[in-house]
Amino acid sequence: DYEAAFAPTPHPLWTFVAGLALIFGEHADKAMAWVVLLSFGGLVWLLYRIGATLFTRVAGALAGAVVVTRYALERDVLLAYLDITFAMLVAWAVLLEAQRRRRGTPVLAVLAVAGLLRPEAWVLAGLYLLWLWPGLDARGRARAVALVALAPVIWVASDAIVTGDALHSLHG
Repeated sequence: DYEAAFAPTPHPLWTFVAGLALIFGEHADKAMAWVVLLSFGGLVWLLYRIGATLFTRVAGALAGAVVVTRYALERDVLLAYLDITFAMLVAWAVLLEAQRRRRGTPVLAVLAVAGLLRPEAWVLAGLYLLWLWPGLDARGRARAVALVALAPVIWVASDAIVTGDALHSLHG
């Protein structure tokens, strides 16, 4: 319920994933928990890859081990918080950039997906756009701006469709 007292902020991608999980009927909550559990595994693997790409395999293994042993992250996984999936997507964007500097579109696309989970990704995408800007031609700039704007536009449209208020998420 978007209007209930203390209702969490509606996150468009998580709402969509929850809708898909409904095919599991009374086990939909378990399906959502599996999404988070798999995201945690992806996060660990991606942090390993980032460490291995930027430094060595040992550094990557250490990065993955640090994440696996964090109680707060384990708690968030067990509670099936979407923040784990968000962190995995941001780590994926970092890995893409680490593999090839100023990669552009793939990084912005992953950040756009992350931006449907948490608005913090909008800031990351905007900062990344500023870093890319000097090296882009007019067409590249237009594409990059469109990708940066995609998640906020979808978020606002989602709020408008569901609640009739495009800025519903901002009212808390």
